[in-house]
Amino acid sequence: MYSEGYVEKTRSYTKRLASKIVTEVIESDIKNVAERNGLSETEVETILKEQFSDLKLNKPIGLKKLGIDEIAWVQ
Repeated sequence: MYSEGYVEKTRSYTKRLASKIVTEVIESDIKNVAERNGLSETEVETILKEQFSDLKLNKPIGLKKLGIDEIAWVQ
C-alpha cells in the first residue's frame, strides 16, 4: 500500500494531489481547478474518474451545492 506522497505505478500523480483536486472541485469547478493547479481540464477529469470509486465510499460532508452540466461519465 502506498502512502499519500507516492505515485502508484499506473498513475502520474500522488494520492495527495488527487485528494486536493477532488476537494477543490467540490468547492469550485473543473476549469478553475485546472488553471490553479497547472493542469488541463482533461487531466482534472481523469483524476476525478480515477477517484470515483473512493468518492462513492467517502461522500463529502457539508456539501451545500451540487452543479450539474451536460457532461456524462459512462463506465
